[in-house]
Amino acid sequence: MMPETKAFRANKANLAVSVAVSLIIAFMAVQARASDSAALMEKQLFDLNLQVIAFSEEDTCALLLFWLDVEALLIANGLPPQPVAIYRSELSYPGDDGSGGELVYSGTTSQNFWIDENVVLGVDYYYTLAIGVHGTIYFISDTVSGSCSGTDLNLRATPARDKDDKCYISLTWLSVGEPVTIYRSVYDYPLQNDVSDGMIVHYGTAEESTWLDENVFSGERYFYTVVAGDNVLAPEAFAISTAVACDEPMPVYTELFDAANPFDLNYSQVEFRPVQADPPSLSDDLSDMTYADYEVTRLADVTALPVAKSDADGFALDLPLTNDVLLPLFLTNEETSFLFPFFGKRYATIRLSANGYIALGGSAESDSFNEAMMDEEHFSEPRIAFFNTALQPEYGGKIWARLFEEKIVFTFEEVPVKPRGSAINPDKVTAQVELFFSGHIRMTWLEGAMNSGVVGISDGRGIPQEPGALYPSMGLSGAYDWMPFLSLPNNPQRISLEPIAWPMVDPLETITIEANVEMPLFLSGTPELHALWTGPGEAPFTDMGNGSGFFQWTPGWADSGLYLLRIVAIHGEERVFQDLILDVRAADPQILLPRAVDLEIESYTSGADPREDHAALAGEPLFGSYTYVHPLAENNLEAFSEGETLILWFNKGLISTAYTNRLSIPSNVTQPGDEWYFLVYPKSASGISGPAVSSATVSIVSIPVITSVEPAQGSTSGGTRVAIRGQYLNYPQKITFGGIAATEIVFINSGHIEVTSPPHAEGRVAIVVETLAGATSKSNAFRYVGSGEVIPDEKQNAVFGCGSVEGGSGSGLLADLFPALALLALLAFRSRKTAAKVS
Repeated sequence: MMPETKAFRANKANLAVSVAVSLIIAFMAVQARASDSAALMEKQLFDLNLQVIAFSEEDTCALLLFWLDVEALLIANGLPPQPVAIYRSELSYPGDDGSGGELVYSGTTSQNFWIDENVVLGVDYYYTLAIGVHGTIYFISDTVSGSCSGTDLNLRATPARDKDDKCYISLTWLSVGEPVTIYRSVYDYPLQNDVSDGMIVHYGTAEESTWLDENVFSGERYFYTVVAGDNVLAPEAFAISTAVACDEPMPVYTELFDAANPFDLNYSQVEFRPVQADPPSLSDDLSDMTYADYEVTRLADVTALPVAKSDADGFALDLPLTNDVLLPLFLTNEETSFLFPFFGKRYATIRLSANGYIALGGSAESDSFNEAMMDEEHFSEPRIAFFNTALQPEYGGKIWARLFEEKIVFTFEEVPVKPRGSAINPDKVTAQVELFFSGHIRMTWLEGAMNSGVVGISDGRGIPQEPGALYPSMGLSGAYDWMPFLSLPNNPQRISLEPIAWPMVDPLETITIEANVEMPLFLSGTPELHALWTGPGEAPFTDMGNGSGFFQWTPGWADSGLYLLRIVAIHGEERVFQDLILDVRAADPQILLPRAVDLEIESYTSGADPREDHAALAGEPLFGSYTYVHPLAENNLEAFSEGETLILWFNKGLISTAYTNRLSIPSNVTQPGDEWYFLVYPKSASGISGPAVSSATVSIVSIPVITSVEPAQGSTSGGTRVAIRGQYLNYPQKITFGGIAATEIVFINSGHIEVTSPPHAEGRVAIVVETLAGATSKSNAFRYVGSGEVIPDEKQNAVFGCGSVEGGSGSGLLADLFPALALLALLAFRSRKTAAKVS
């Protein structure tokens, strides 16, 4: 971070909300890392005010990046200029150390802008600006994304037909005050993918926002590109959409609830599965995804939320939402690459509303519920409404979030619903929404009521408009099918891929992914699977032939970065896909050091795992082994092969110097009670040392010896807790009382074991202790007493001259008789005193 100046402090104040949210997300990240889950983004405490603007540069599109003038701040604080680096990716924001991105600019703080001329129309680019030396206190970074597509036109292509079954396609878009040009092709999107046969089908004015294509043929798919502005290469706005002429009505998965249509989803669950067909190329724009590209089902009689607030895997974090607040949550940072895909676009930021919805992108910090405009507001932006109504979290309930490797979960638990009047006991809602990083969405409701509200998903392209309403004189129909959620099927009708977690690994850590196809119950046959990726060569993916596929890859030390993996499933004419981002973190400098791995210490004892602590018999030799590795050894054997590695042996924590740099201990050295292990300090041929690694420990044992048993008697029904003391009792395998195995064996130390006696007939029995070294027995060590016989206390027996006490035994000893004589004298004295009183 840079030194704090007035400008920096002012910038911090402006980001107070983001910082507060960052602390929340950072807490969730720590929790997620602690349970091997993924982590959310930690927003930088400082903002470099990094911005991007698309403009025309010599008849081509370019992106201008500019940021805060840091040079002046450095001079004011007496600091020298700092290095500047810009990293770029088409998948997600690169890390501030450059991981996951390409270095596209390198300079110093003397310049605070840069022009990216190597861009493609319609492609989103993610930039990370890094100033200073990474890992030092004078380091700061910022992120921004941009593309040469300008403002989103919210383009939508809608098929329709008239009463004579003539086909039409209606186009609607958001007017941005610029003239538009509409291109059309039957192969691919014009301009974006170099389609040479794309033709201009319409010139529109700045005021136009609709157009009807009447020259289409039933069953044919048409691709449209709409450009706003005079410069096609650097447009004010750019959008694509596709439709099949005379296609079936498109489902719209949004339902409005009010007095005429009361909320009816209590104790149910709705799941949205992406089922969009895979595009021809990994680089294709997916923003033409429509409502028809989701498969939606409803499950009734749900009595519990799918995700608990806490369990063995972790716990949730309460979110500080007050009325009408929109809380921004950042899914991507230098450590993680989570993006949530929604209608073909990947979002690094989501905003959770206190009024029961999630907005994708945007920057608003508050938004009150407007009943009169609830449908218009819902469709004005990409949105997921799981219970969008006027809620009042300030007056009760809990709102919490949990992060997992494959999803993020938000729960509204007994949050009050704003009443129309002054109700003392307002309605409350308990609902949960799960956003899977695969694009799946699952909403669950236990209870709730709303005076008016919205449930469903919005593509952000405005309220779907029926062509018949736009062109009333033409009698058009068949465009949209507004789906009440109660009418949805219980089971899927199309194939889909189950959600897959996005892996984040270090170099040399193997990525293993299993992909499974979810099949409708009525379908037969087995789907085929294959995969494409941006990694080297063909994707290491295998179709298992049973509706599943298997991906496995071990990245090398130089393979850090982000990789797009697309898994495709095909069944008949149906095709679906799922995109994953594989995040290979930047190599830790430690990984470039030589290492000793696979340390083993063996003896002749059969069945012992040489990589785990175990026992060996006295008089047996010990053998050590390890494997030397260096990630660069294959490239430079002379420098990075094994050099003078140091091997040290330890016995009972002390170095045995006689065996330094040896891999064995002779048989005449190992004695009972020894504890042997060895350390390896690997060193390369060039003299570079790696971290020391320790082997497992081998404990040297001998034939066990039993010296005492306490108590020495117990009930015939068993259950007496017995302490067995002696020597070399390590690694007890079995303990028997009169041939019957004892239970609940607890090893205290080499001289002490505790067990529970088994049931046995009356009488004295031998106790046998079996260890890895062998077995020993003690005859008549334990006496079983019948249930009708009172078992006398050992020390009480000793008082009257029988039995034994610890440290001595025998009834003829004066030490045993003295307490008894003292007791008798006391009783005699009391008797005489009583007699005197009576007389």
